[in-house]
Amino acid sequence: MPKAQQKTKVEIQRDIINALVARTGLVDVGAASTLAHLIGAVSTDISEVYYQFTRLADLFDFQRAATDDLDERAKEILGATVQRIGARRAIGTLEFTRAAAGGVVAIPAGTAAKNVDGVSVETIEAAQIDAGQTTTSLSAGGNPEARAAEPGIAGNIAATSAGVPLAFASRPAGVTTVFNPVSFVGGQAQESDDAFRQRINNIIRSLPRSTVDALAFIVLGIEDPLGTGKVIRYSHVAEDINQPGVATLYVDDGNNTTIASAAVNVVQNDTGLASVSALVGVSQTLTLALAGFTADMIGNQIRVYGAATLDNNGIFLITGQTATTLTYTNPNAGAGAEAAGTLNFVAGENMCASLGGPPPDTATGGEEFLYLQNKPVVGTALALTQVTSGGAATALVRGVPPVGQYSVRESNGLIKFDPALAIGDTVFADYEYYTGLISAAQKVVDGDPNDRLNYPGYRAAGIDVQVKAPTQRVIAVTGVLTITRGFERTVVRAAAEANVVTYVNGLGISGDVIRSEIIEQIMATPGVYNVTLSAPTRGVTVINDDQVARTDTTQVALT
Repeated sequence: MPKAQQKTKVEIQRDIINALVARTGLVDVGAASTLAHLIGAVSTDISEVYYQFTRLADLFDFQRAATDDLDERAKEILGATVQRIGARRAIGTLEFTRAAAGGVVAIPAGTAAKNVDGVSVETIEAAQIDAGQTTTSLSAGGNPEARAAEPGIAGNIAATSAGVPLAFASRPAGVTTVFNPVSFVGGQAQESDDAFRQRINNIIRSLPRSTVDALAFIVLGIEDPLGTGKVIRYSHVAEDINQPGVATLYVDDGNNTTIASAAVNVVQNDTGLASVSALVGVSQTLTLALAGFTADMIGNQIRVYGAATLDNNGIFLITGQTATTLTYTNPNAGAGAEAAGTLNFVAGENMCASLGGPPPDTATGGEEFLYLQNKPVVGTALALTQVTSGGAATALVRGVPPVGQYSVRESNGLIKFDPALAIGDTVFADYEYYTGLISAAQKVVDGDPNDRLNYPGYRAAGIDVQVKAPTQRVIAVTGVLTITRGFERTVVRAAAEANVVTYVNGLGISGDVIRSEIIEQIMATPGVYNVTLSAPTRGVTVINDDQVARTDTTQVALT
């Protein structure tokens, strides 16, 4: 197809005059003639049409399109799978205090405050100051999570310095002051045209070759289907050289938060318990014989089995916790003796459900593969128990035979049994599974057999790709500042620490921490004359494939 030729107004005017003179014999086409003015007007309109054609071509070329036009070109090229990453709000925590201890003070979600620069932040969860306490940091729930009122980098505010409180928009009753004890981080501007265009180019170049980069690029920008506002900003693929055909895709939201959303079916066995409380209404207390929990389990579920009282067995919603106990809701609230010699699995997922047995919901014999109902699976929390037709129960061991009796593909919940199940066998599964961003990314990578139009899948056939969150490698930074005369030390120090936090938390998965870059960030702070950095001591802090470097103002101390 011939290339379109752009004509200028002068060229159009010349061609019209030449054609007119050649066909009519008119010669009065001088600059002052009426005909020349008419031809000039026509030439102007035609040249404008040529210009609009050029603009139209640019609009349909994603290498030149901009703003909304670029978004439309992305949809045409890659469907709805790739979209521009929108602006994101910074997140942090707020600490509320009062002058003297008293009763419980409730602090509703949405409580807003602003710093000295006028940047507004607001809580996104309810909190309280407990009876006898003067601050939320000492409450059972601790300081509530908060976010900037507006998206963008302006929300990345430094931690409150020198005890200067924020200003309330509307102060809750009973509360005296509010502080932000750590920096608000993760605020991002909307993805620029150049960055979005480059990401489209990366995806296009990588997909046809089925490279590891294709998997990394395709999940960028995925939003949390749970509505938390989280979005995948960093990704990294690591291939296991000891397991050909297996790759791990690590994803991170860039907000220094846990990306793996709440899991369910937390396993507990009587062997790990000191006691289960007597039945009192529907509220039960489970006391641990071992060390306490290190993570918040409220809102998750616990499975209790093998307890001496029948109705103490089941999967229950956790409603409270201390260092050594869990409180959960038991809707069965009743008493009953456990049948002698019977192992009661009234809870747990029956992997043989809908199989024909006999009896129903048991194996028909010879089953080597069964799927868990939920995916992707947290492999470290998976426990399988096989109950034979005679009632004997065996805890299965994961691993390759002869060491193990089953293996699991964590990405899709596929269990392979070795040896195969026998007639009448039942397998009960206790496990955790990912929701939120990890689940959404796994679905995009693997595809959905029931919705290939929207989720065609991107991994190659025969390849297992497991989506996981990287381990956060905490980076401590310490040093001594020399401040330029005329600058306030506390202000300069807070700004320098915030710059360090921004640099470290802006690194992607497996992004190494460069000592000289930290120094450069500090020296770029107005008012810093010099810095002596005592940590980190190494020129390069190497971050592994399954790690991401992160820090906050509690880990950065510049004096």
